[in-house]
Parts: sequence; structure tokens; C-alpha cells
Amino acid sequence: MAEADRADLVVAGARCVATMDAERRELDGGWVAITAGFVSAVGTGPAPAAIRTIDATDCLVTPGLVNAHHHLFQNLTRAYPPMTDKPLFGWLQALYPLWRGLDTEAAHLSAWVGLAELALSGCTTSTDHLYLHPHGAGDLLATSASGSTRRAGRCRCHRRTVASRRTTSSPTTTRSSPPARTPCAVITIGPWER
Repeated sequence: MAEADRADLVVAGARCVATMDAERRELDGGWVAITAGFVSAVGTGPAPAAIRTIDATDCLVTPGLVNAHHHLFQNLTRAYPPMTDKPLFGWLQALYPLWRGLDTEAAHLSAWVGLAELALSGCTTSTDHLYLHPHGAGDLLATSASGSTRRAGRCRCHRRTVASRRTTSSPTTTRSSPPARTPCAVITIGPWER
């Protein structure tokens, strides 16, 4: 069979494939074929030929989850003791002074860790609201987006970044509040390569 006639990837032998199609089919012993980055077929029985096959024996295969609102840089301070028992504005007041030190290294590391955590939980698409851009910090948006291309052990994931704009809904007049208009990014995680 010619390579052009094969799927790029087939996930085969799953205990169950949850299709999430209009009929909400659950395919016991199912497979999923992926071609050019898109699901090209699902089914049961013998899997189609593929350039690469992943054995999903005893696994549940589902479409990736979508996280519509994330702040990847915040994983760097999520256990900072002075803010863990505060309501929202107390939490922000405790953290904005720390976030003032955000730089490209921290943005890259937090994106890499955050995207790996999301991927491990089944999330394949996430919107990153990176609204902090301290003076002199560098290009944090590009750096955060590049965090998902770093190798994690034997795996590498791909991402797509779309710049957009947002505004804060409750701006304050304190020096530690974020700017009123700031960029955010949509980051798609996956497919993973080995």
C-alpha cells in the first residue's frame, strides 16, 4: 500500500472510543485514524494501515478537552503561602508584586510546566491569558508560546498561537494592578510526538 493511502497515525485496540459524534457512539475495541492532523475515520474491527500506530489496549480514547481560560504563568506562584487563604483582590494584591518580576525564563518554564500538566489531564487546547508584561521583561507572549515546543523526556508537542486582546473587568488604581488592555494567546497542545 502506498504511503499516500495510509493514515498518518492510528490509535488502535482501545477498550472504548468515545466518538462524541451526533449519535454519541462508544466503540468497544475501536480505533481512530488521523491524517494531516485531523481525525479522518473511526471504527471497530481491523484498523486501517498507518505510517504509525499506537496500541491503546485497555485505554479509553476520547477527543481532547478544551480549557477556555488559563493563566499559565500563575503556576509559578500557586502555592505562595501569603495568598492561599485570600479572596480574589487580596490574592491579587499578594501576587502582583511577585509577578512584577516575571521574565522570559519564567514565562517559558511556566508555559512548559502548565502545558505538560494540561496534556497529562487530557486537555489538547488551552487559552493562555498572559496579561502581565513587566517593563523590561522581554517578549513574554512569544516566550510563553514557545514553552510547548520544548522536549519533555522523549515527547515533544506542537502548538498554535493566536494573539488576541482582552480587558480587565475590574481595574483598580493601585500600582500593582494589571494594564487595562493586554494580549492573550490560544495554545493548542498536541499531537505528541515520540
